[in-house]
Amino acid sequence: MGGFADHWSLTTVARRLLIASGVAAAAFYGLTGSLNAAAVSQSFATPGSTTFTVPAGVCFVTITASGGQGGTGFDDIPVPGPTGSGADGATVTARVAVTPSQTLNVFVGGAGGNGTIAPSPSFAETGGSGGLGGGGGGSITKGGVSGGGGGASVVATATGAPLVVAGGGASSGGLSATVTGGAGGVIGGPGGSGTGTAPGAGGSAAGTGGSAGSTSGSAAGSGGGVTTGAAAIAGGGAGGNGNGTVGGGGGGGGFTVTPGSDGGPGGASQTGQAGAGGTGSPPNISGSGGAGNSNGGNGGAGNEIGGGGGGGGVGFAGGGGSVFAGGAGAGGYGAGGGTANADSGGGGGSSFVASTATGVTSSATHTGGGAVLIASDPTADACPIVAAPRFTG
Repeated sequence: MGGFADHWSLTTVARRLLIASGVAAAAFYGLTGSLNAAAVSQSFATPGSTTFTVPAGVCFVTITASGGQGGTGFDDIPVPGPTGSGADGATVTARVAVTPSQTLNVFVGGAGGNGTIAPSPSFAETGGSGGLGGGGGGSITKGGVSGGGGGASVVATATGAPLVVAGGGASSGGLSATVTGGAGGVIGGPGGSGTGTAPGAGGSAAGTGGSAGSTSGSAAGSGGGVTTGAAAIAGGGAGGNGNGTVGGGGGGGGFTVTPGSDGGPGGASQTGQAGAGGTGSPPNISGSGGAGNSNGGNGGAGNEIGGGGGGGGVGFAGGGGSVFAGGAGAGGYGAGGGTANADSGGGGGSSFVASTATGVTSSATHTGGGAVLIASDPTADACPIVAAPRFTG
């Protein structure tokens, strides 16, 4: 009897040791699998839409997105030359949770175009076009033109939930080298306001568009918002409302007698088209806004010397177009308003990160076109693999 009991006890102990060693081996294998996850570092610099697929075994990525810089104006009086540089776009970095093989939508914002005046004999004036990602269009006036606003850069889920948005920088006015547009906003704050006598306001951190600058009888377009667009000021178009994830378009710049049109709402009925700039006495042309993306609100058209508003899109709204060579607004979570004076700059776009993001940093010092970098660390960002133990006996 004792021999049978001893034999049973030894057999049971041996089985449990084998099970324990199997669990340990499985746990060790899981740890090794995490350590061996593929490293990721992929950059995107071409303005427009693309996608990114999360590698197998990766549950976190770090996203760094930068909005486009605003364009530069041009002054032909008294000596031809560029005015102040467009404002810098925002750069936002955040670590966000993802799932293996998940598809992320990436939109890279473009820099605002520079305003130009052709040499004699034509002296043709062309306002700068807005950067892709919702930059507002620049406008013209006799002797000066403004640049276009910079577009926003965005990374969102396949269902349209924005993870990171970096606002663009606004453009300067067309008659002063000391006037500046508002820079893209840092996290928690609005986009920067322009300088000058009647500047455009930056978009808010809550996704509301910035108001437009105005003068007697004319007004720039107001900024669209991912939540709420800014109201129209007489002569300019209103910014379009968003639906919480998709932004409205920016309004176009115009006069009281020939106003710019409103930006459209974000949603399935819109396509994120840029607002067209108006055409005056040929060959003078005000700038069109920057395009958004699918389902974004369409930008409003400008009048003969007013720039068009930028289109909205998933995670961002369109900036307001300017008039009378004022600075154009930039695209962002809340887009900036344009302005109606050649001595004033437009408003910058605000930025955004998902509430669950960690390691968040931001600044407003990005020059040139927008950019996006997505990276993961093979150790810290890999998915944990836990083997569930099974006990028998």
